[in-house]
Amino acid sequence: MREVVYEHRALQELHHEVRWYERRARGIGERLLAQIEERIGEIAAAPESFPRDANHPRARRALMPRRTFPFSIVFSLREDGVIFIIAVAHAKRRPGYWLRRMPER
Repeated sequence: MREVVYEHRALQELHHEVRWYERRARGIGERLLAQIEERIGEIAAAPESFPRDANHPRARRALMPRRTFPFSIVFSLREDGVIFIIAVAHAKRRPGYWLRRMPER
Protein backbone atom coordinates (compact mmCIF):
# COMPACT_ATOMS: atom_id res chain seq x y z
CA MET A 1 0.00 0.00 0.00
CA ARG A 2 1.40 3.39 -0.99
CA GLU A 3 1.68 6.44 1.21
CA VAL A 4 -1.07 9.03 0.75
CA VAL A 5 -0.53 12.77 1.29
CA TYR A 6 -3.24 15.42 1.10
CA GLU A 7 -2.85 18.88 -0.35
CA HIS A 8 -4.06 21.00 2.59
CA ARG A 9 -6.99 22.47 0.63
CA ALA A 10 -8.16 18.97 -0.34
CA LEU A 11 -8.30 18.06 3.34
CA GLN A 12 -10.22 21.27 4.06
CA GLU A 13 -12.69 20.41 1.29
CA LEU A 14 -13.24 16.97 2.72
CA HIS A 15 -13.87 18.31 6.23
CA HIS A 16 -16.20 21.00 4.88
CA GLU A 17 -18.30 18.48 2.95
CA VAL A 18 -18.47 16.07 5.88
CA ARG A 19 -19.75 18.89 8.13
CA TRP A 20 -22.22 20.04 5.45
CA TYR A 21 -23.77 16.58 5.13
CA GLU A 22 -23.73 16.01 8.88
CA ARG A 23 -25.75 19.21 9.39
CA ARG A 24 -28.40 17.88 7.01
CA ALA A 25 -28.80 14.51 8.73
CA ARG A 26 -26.88 12.96 11.57
CA GLY A 27 -24.58 10.18 10.35
CA ILE A 28 -24.55 11.16 6.67
CA GLY A 29 -21.29 13.10 6.98
CA GLU A 30 -19.68 10.16 8.74
CA ARG A 31 -20.88 7.89 5.94
CA LEU A 32 -19.33 10.23 3.35
CA LEU A 33 -16.03 10.19 5.25
CA ALA A 34 -16.04 6.40 5.47
CA GLN A 35 -16.71 6.05 1.74
CA ILE A 36 -14.00 8.57 0.83
CA GLU A 37 -11.51 6.75 3.05
CA GLU A 38 -12.46 3.43 1.46
CA ARG A 39 -11.96 4.88 -2.02
CA ILE A 40 -8.59 6.33 -1.02
CA GLY A 41 -7.60 2.86 0.17
CA GLU A 42 -8.45 1.56 -3.30
CA ILE A 43 -6.37 4.35 -4.85
CA ALA A 44 -3.43 3.49 -2.57
CA ALA A 45 -3.64 -0.16 -3.58
CA ALA A 46 -3.71 0.43 -7.35
CA PRO A 47 -3.36 4.09 -8.40
CA GLU A 48 -2.63 3.30 -12.04
CA SER A 49 -6.01 1.61 -12.41
CA PHE A 50 -7.79 4.97 -12.25
CA PRO A 51 -8.17 6.99 -15.44
CA ARG A 52 -6.20 10.12 -16.17
CA ASP A 53 -8.16 13.33 -15.91
CA ALA A 54 -8.80 15.13 -19.18
CA ASN A 55 -7.77 18.46 -17.61
CA HIS A 56 -4.19 17.50 -16.80
CA PRO A 57 -1.92 14.66 -18.03
CA ARG A 58 -0.51 13.85 -14.54
CA ALA A 59 -3.83 13.93 -12.70
CA ARG A 60 -6.05 10.92 -12.16
CA ARG A 61 -9.65 10.84 -10.99
CA ALA A 62 -11.45 8.31 -8.84
CA LEU A 63 -15.20 8.72 -8.95
CA MET A 64 -17.26 7.65 -5.99
CA PRO A 65 -19.32 4.53 -6.71
CA ARG A 66 -22.77 5.00 -8.23
CA ARG A 67 -25.62 5.80 -5.89
CA THR A 68 -23.35 7.30 -3.27
CA PHE A 69 -22.05 10.84 -3.01
CA PRO A 70 -21.41 13.07 -6.08
CA PHE A 71 -17.67 13.48 -5.56
CA SER A 72 -14.45 12.47 -7.16
CA ILE A 73 -10.97 12.29 -5.73
CA VAL A 74 -8.39 13.97 -7.91
CA PHE A 75 -4.84 12.76 -7.31
CA SER A 76 -1.43 12.41 -8.83
CA LEU A 77 1.25 9.80 -8.39
CA ARG A 78 4.49 11.50 -7.45
CA GLU A 79 7.87 10.33 -8.72
CA ASP A 80 8.67 8.97 -5.24
CA GLY A 81 5.56 6.76 -5.40
CA VAL A 82 3.52 8.82 -2.95
CA ILE A 83 -0.12 9.47 -3.84
CA PHE A 84 -0.89 13.18 -3.64
CA ILE A 85 -4.60 13.96 -3.11
CA ILE A 86 -5.21 17.22 -4.95
CA ALA A 87 -8.96 17.67 -4.46
CA VAL A 88 -12.12 16.11 -3.14
CA ALA A 89 -14.23 17.65 -5.88
CA HIS A 90 -17.98 17.81 -6.26
CA ALA A 91 -18.84 16.22 -9.60
CA LYS A 92 -21.19 19.01 -10.71
CA ARG A 93 -19.41 22.16 -9.48
CA ARG A 94 -16.45 24.17 -10.78
CA PRO A 95 -14.72 21.66 -13.07
CA GLY A 96 -10.95 22.06 -13.16
CA TYR A 97 -10.74 24.51 -10.24
CA TRP A 98 -8.03 22.32 -8.70
CA LEU A 99 -5.60 22.69 -11.61
CA ARG A 100 -3.65 25.45 -9.83
CA ARG A 101 -2.90 22.92 -7.08
CA MET A 102 -1.00 20.55 -9.34
CA PRO A 103 2.59 20.05 -8.20
CA GLU A 104 5.29 21.14 -10.62
CA ARG A 105 6.62 17.57 -10.95
